[in-house]
Amino acid sequence: MRLQKSFTLSPRLSGLIAAALVTVGLMTMSWGLGVSAGRPISTRTDLFFQSDAGGLVTDAATDFKSRNRGVHPLLYFVWTKPLYLLAKALEPTIPMQTTAVVGSRLLVSTSAGLGVGMLVVGLVRRGITPRILLAIAPLYLLGSGQAMAAMPDHFGISQGVLAAAFGTYLAPGSFRRGVLLLGILSVLATGVTVSNFLFPFALLVAHVVQNYRDRAKWWWYAIVIGVCIAIAASGLLVLIVADGLRERFLMRVEGYLTWRITKDPVGALQFAFRGVIDSVVAPTPSITRDNLDRVPMLTYQPSGGSYSVWPYDWRQSIGASLWLGLLAFGTVRAIRGKEFRIPAIALGAWILWNAIFHNIWGDEYFLYTPHYSWALITLVSLGLASMKSRWVWPITLAISLTCIHTLLQYRDAIASIAE
Repeated sequence: MRLQKSFTLSPRLSGLIAAALVTVGLMTMSWGLGVSAGRPISTRTDLFFQSDAGGLVTDAATDFKSRNRGVHPLLYFVWTKPLYLLAKALEPTIPMQTTAVVGSRLLVSTSAGLGVGMLVVGLVRRGITPRILLAIAPLYLLGSGQAMAAMPDHFGISQGVLAAAFGTYLAPGSFRRGVLLLGILSVLATGVTVSNFLFPFALLVAHVVQNYRDRAKWWWYAIVIGVCIAIAASGLLVLIVADGLRERFLMRVEGYLTWRITKDPVGALQFAFRGVIDSVVAPTPSITRDNLDRVPMLTYQPSGGSYSVWPYDWRQSIGASLWLGLLAFGTVRAIRGKEFRIPAIALGAWILWNAIFHNIWGDEYFLYTPHYSWALITLVSLGLASMKSRWVWPITLAISLTCIHTLLQYRDAIASIAE
């Protein structure tokens, strides 16, 4: 007699499992990369592709206020000050640096986990099976871009907020709940990274428009436009009134303008193409001293060196080729189908926006991959929604092996750098 087994997970339980997996996964990754008290990666900036990880950990141990003013205005209140107070309270037993490092890693990992958990809830509610999501999960958990999200920097928090916003948009539960959550997430996105405000707010506008497309009420549109104008005016007013904040904001904006998209459009295309691949399968990094303090750092953009469009070794080339094929396959299927066409276009627009924006402003292009790496993985999941997971697992496992290969290179490169 053959037993038929039927096992399904509810959206909420799927989200809780995803949140736990991501939190543990990022904590494990940061530990494996050597993020611990006293190590250079936890004490100085720029070591890992221009990341501010060491600086943010030090801020939490010293209650330093100025680093995030203007561009990451919320981080002092949700990260630096609370961790400083905790570290101060535990200081007789645990060194402040240890509390700052572990607490920072846990904050970033948990934030990303909660956001991805909300994303998974939305995906499952829209009909994507947990089996497919589990088969795709290794690409997220082991992707090269997630090494940046695992660092004690703001990128993991930003990723969590962005993922949560898209999950809310997919399955808001009710119109008012969707408006409330997307409104809150728009504020959080701005507070963590001001440039990320655009995505959750655009989803909020789309949510309102889609709900009132067939029964348009002019006052809903007026409210959305009014809120947009009010937020923009408030931001400008703060910059005008707060001299120190304005100077800090302008310094960060002007200091990293590259205008690569107009000065070197071919090079901009190379960076955009590499960003799509490197988010999951990145090449072997270089170690240079191209920073203000002239100390060793990992980079994909060494000064005076060429930025190759295909710098991958043979293992990475296999994984990169498989990833590009899977991404193309999933994207085409998602756009051709009616169910996920609009969400897929929204993700594609966000990925494209990042390619444009970071070819105008920014330093190390790889630094910003966590802002859109989750969107690439989600786009694939939309396209593979109707497939059997047994056809997906062999591809994702093969790609994952190359991801591990690059992560081990990161680990060895970080370990080779001494203070």
